[in-house]
Amino acid sequence: MRSFLENYLTYTPTTMEQKLGRHLEHDDPQFGTVTLNQLRDQDIVSKVQERPDHLDIQARSLESVKGQPWTYVAFALKRCTASTNKIESTDRLVARYNVRLLQTERTERVPSGLMVAEYGESRMVGEKTTASCSRAY
Repeated sequence: MRSFLENYLTYTPTTMEQKLGRHLEHDDPQFGTVTLNQLRDQDIVSKVQERPDHLDIQARSLESVKGQPWTYVAFALKRCTASTNKIESTDRLVARYNVRLLQTERTERVPSGLMVAEYGESRMVGEKTTASCSRAY
């Protein structure tokens, strides 16, 4: 769960492709297909690589959802730093992340036997002023 969030939600223009590759290794094939389609349709990788944005999170809590196996809620501080016209700005938001995992066979590629089946994010506290740091996927 933490590995997925760290790879999915933290990037710089130079680490985007590498982290995205790690993220997709954690995905259920159906969820991975949806993610790849969104990336392609919205041209996310190129947009991130063109801008000097940096996005990271600091997980504050991780809890399982009662009565829903392999379903978790994480709360984290999300920080996005972007430069526009040589002016740097940073957004700090508290966000809620909902992740449902899928238990599968343990393999060399998936040693934990867990893959991400669903993911969702919602802003809890904070103002987003850095439009270029929006996560579109």
